[in-house]
Amino acid sequence: MKITNIFTLLLAYMLMTTFLFGQSNYSRIEELISMLYNQQQFNGTILVAENGKITFKKSYGIANEENKKPIDENTIFELASVSKQFTAMGIVILKERGKLSYEDKLTKFFPALDEYKDVTVRNLLAHTSGLPDYINPTRLQLLDQNKINKNDDIIEFLIKQKIQLSFPPGTKFSYSNTGYVLLASIIEKVSSETYADFLKRNVFKPLNMKNTFVYNRRLAPRTLDNYAYGYGYSEKENKYVLPDNEAKFVVFLDGIVGDGNISSTALDLLKWDQALRAGKLISKQGLQELYNPAILNDGTQTKYGFGWFIGDNKDYGNYVYHSGGFPGYATYIARYLTTNKTLIILQNHHGSVIPASSITEILYNKPITKVYRKQIQLDEKRMERFIGEYRDKDDEQLVITITRGNNYLVYNSTKHQNWNLRLFPESDKSFFAKNYEFQIEFATAEKGGIEIKLFEGGKAISQAMKTRRAM
Repeated sequence: MKITNIFTLLLAYMLMTTFLFGQSNYSRIEELISMLYNQQQFNGTILVAENGKITFKKSYGIANEENKKPIDENTIFELASVSKQFTAMGIVILKERGKLSYEDKLTKFFPALDEYKDVTVRNLLAHTSGLPDYINPTRLQLLDQNKINKNDDIIEFLIKQKIQLSFPPGTKFSYSNTGYVLLASIIEKVSSETYADFLKRNVFKPLNMKNTFVYNRRLAPRTLDNYAYGYGYSEKENKYVLPDNEAKFVVFLDGIVGDGNISSTALDLLKWDQALRAGKLISKQGLQELYNPAILNDGTQTKYGFGWFIGDNKDYGNYVYHSGGFPGYATYIARYLTTNKTLIILQNHHGSVIPASSITEILYNKPITKVYRKQIQLDEKRMERFIGEYRDKDDEQLVITITRGNNYLVYNSTKHQNWNLRLFPESDKSFFAKNYEFQIEFATAEKGGIEIKLFEGGKAISQAMKTRRAM
């Protein structure tokens, strides 16, 4: 056989192997997501790219419950905290133009925030400022809930309330949405533009991200045919609904930007990923700032740069990632810098599973380590016997209430009032929540009656005995 023929055969074999490898990965991802979708644990878009080329792209579910428009590759999703990487980019752009320094104090821009005189721009970017998160049940109660708040309202709130730092700046890492709200306001102060206009002119337009923009849906609604409305499940209405009534803070926080409220598509996020790899917006040194883990005052290294969490793995190499979650949305982007892979997940059902770790394991030819529970159909009479009130064996004040829905149980307790957590049958005695690491196992007690064991994150957290049937 001629040498040229041998090389031709070897090349054909390599191409076929690569094709089969891709097909195998594609099938494994599709099988996983289809299972999650069929169990109402996934509703959105997944995109995978390798060396900038899309190797997996598929959408599942409905973007708009009113007109039943399906999700597709051009559907626009609220990014939630995935927005923070764009805020960080805005700050780096201004720094490279000589408009600010990472070591500038917060009070340079907002002198009235003298409670935080030692906080720097770098602290805000790296979540080392010590600023308490304004998205906190207690602090939310202090905001004006009769209007849609904006960034200026958060700043005024900080000035009036004089909420103390949780720790001296630079001594700890603590994720804080407040810091990124202030960064957006710094962008506006320095650029003399709105946050939305600055990002449009300096990031979205140059990268041809036509479906990416700052969007405050309640404050400034507009007609978007391809927009994915974010839904949560209503136990009362037995359907997916907009969270505006049940999670009212989504309305009165709608005017706040910097920590969220950027909307985009999977295809636009791939453009963003490729532009970063090509160094289109900032210098190599600026890019490195994004990916460098912050160093605390004592020399300890954190796992966050500017707008990105940072990871390192013997199989995956160096990578950066960020997730986002807000009532109605669950989002994720991971960029594997060493191996040039990209994973984008956008969903519009609050509490949906983000199977990022499992998809990554598939991409790197690893076995899936996460256990995905599967719902079965269970006879209603068998479920009926579990309905009732249960008293915790170690805490008499903790009362657990189990009621029944349509082929599922509903969990509430004196600890989780009005939680209405739906638990689906995995077996005739074991039930699980689809969007939360929570399980219940029922058993017959030694002296008769029914007892339950509660598990959260795979760990037993409580054991209770049935005291009476729920009304």
